[in-house]
Amino acid sequence: MTKRIRLLGLGQVEFLTSVILAALVTAGCAVALFNLTYQVQTPTPSLPLIQGGKDGGTDTDVGQDGILPHYGLSDAGGTDTDVGQDGILPHYGLSDVGGTDTDVGQDGILPHYGLSDVGGTGELHETLQVTSSDKTRSGSRLIFPYLIVGEGATAQQSKIFLPLFTRPRGLCVNRVIRTGDKLTFNGREIQLIGMNVAYILEEWFAEDQWEEILAFLSQYGNAVRIPVFPKHARDLDRVERLIRLGGQYDLKFIIVLEGYMAADYPTKNEAWFQSGYKGEYMNHLRRVVTGLRDLPQVALWQLMGEPSCAPEGWRQSCVNSLVEWARVASEAIKALDPCRPVAVGMISIGGYQPHEEEAWRKMHSFPSIDAMTIHVWTNVWYERELRIADELDLPVLYTEVYHRAYEKNGCLIRPGILEERVTTLEEFMQRSFDEGVDGVILWQYIHEGYCGELDYDQSDPVWEVLREFPRVPQSSPKFP
Repeated sequence: MTKRIRLLGLGQVEFLTSVILAALVTAGCAVALFNLTYQVQTPTPSLPLIQGGKDGGTDTDVGQDGILPHYGLSDAGGTDTDVGQDGILPHYGLSDVGGTDTDVGQDGILPHYGLSDVGGTGELHETLQVTSSDKTRSGSRLIFPYLIVGEGATAQQSKIFLPLFTRPRGLCVNRVIRTGDKLTFNGREIQLIGMNVAYILEEWFAEDQWEEILAFLSQYGNAVRIPVFPKHARDLDRVERLIRLGGQYDLKFIIVLEGYMAADYPTKNEAWFQSGYKGEYMNHLRRVVTGLRDLPQVALWQLMGEPSCAPEGWRQSCVNSLVEWARVASEAIKALDPCRPVAVGMISIGGYQPHEEEAWRKMHSFPSIDAMTIHVWTNVWYERELRIADELDLPVLYTEVYHRAYEKNGCLIRPGILEERVTTLEEFMQRSFDEGVDGVILWQYIHEGYCGELDYDQSDPVWEVLREFPRVPQSSPKFP
């Protein structure tokens, strides 16, 4: 249930400031409130307006190790003893609203940290020059309901500045995150629509063509899917330049960390999924995630493009190794980047042996796997995968969508095929979004040159269809 935040008037804010300050001093906190300005009114060593704590009572104890850890606030040094209590600010301090990239309280309030008023209801008063904002964490207990973060070094215009709190660490601000079975960005649901551009980071592809591609794609979608394999990550600065350039056009990137490609890399077999990945692959994964995790344009990590046990006939031992690899690799990502969704990257469930569906379900049940991606043909509906996603409450993205229009030599299959394809695609995308799919990424955009069997160039009629679909969707059922 969504609730509203209520703020008291200036006199009450000043009063609460004084009692909080008095309580902090009484408890012997060593941190100086050197930039906090206030008017003292009836100091008292208690916090009568603050409730909560993990036991659900009216705990007014000031922390032994920092500032109010019972209320989910970390100490000024950034270390925590209050992980996960009440769902309020675990691990995090509070930041000012003066331009740091961690701020989400754009109104000068702290609504995105799950703060609530005493009764859980109310609205922000215009007299404080702020606007109403929804709580983002339902069920939160009362945590600093009346503190207002200011825009300068001192209290101005009834606003209180608390610079002693450190920059939040791991806070999922300006990040695509999973929220239930949806993807959200700063509290707003989004749908990812766009193209694969698999070649854009190849050494042979000129960097001076990037901007033309990204500018064009941004007119018709908001997402690009790219590989960042070990060969690309040798120059991670180049990868970052591409992603930042895309950010100038409001594009998000789905990052594929490695390719399976069994025909080209036969060493990715059962033995590789058992233990072979633990060397180069894991080092590469950690390096890329660490290097790119601070870029808000990165939307999602995929462990691999189309990992498979097909050469092994999907025998049980290989499938078991594949599942365990997915767990270990995804947990390694979450340890480095706890916010963003992680997906395995498989094509689909595959065959109809019971253990194949069981493996798909198991790997998508891991807490570290929080999105399901599927590679789809427009004439197939992937009922088993969508049913499992619904049962597990996962977002679903079609990260490679196929519809063949060209021969291998680059010629059209028949006259009118592009118009047929775009009609089918429009119907497919509409059904997908109507039933709760969260992203559709077509395979693939080709820039200057003859098209492959599944490609789209700038003359294709597909672009106006892509433009039709909203990036911020209306509410829709999830796989009814």
